[in-house]
Amino acid sequence: MKYSFPAIFRVDKEDSRYINVIFPDIFGAVTFGEGIENARYMAKDLLVAMEDELKISVPTSLKETQKNFPDDIVELVEVEL
Repeated sequence: MKYSFPAIFRVDKEDSRYINVIFPDIFGAVTFGEGIENARYMAKDLLVAMEDELKISVPTSLKETQKNFPDDIVELVEVEL
């Protein structure tokens, strides 16, 4: 089954090499990566690890999430489990 959730990618204020990743629709889903590509990889890895949470979480639309987080990078992260 395919799961897609919006993720918030936010540059760390203390060290801009790092990107913090938050999934606002999944309780406790937070990770980070060094650079955007690594952050995207870590975001997918986190979704795989949280498979049980994905089954009970309802994703907000990408448009609505972008509206709620206008100063951040917002992308859909998709995994197939």
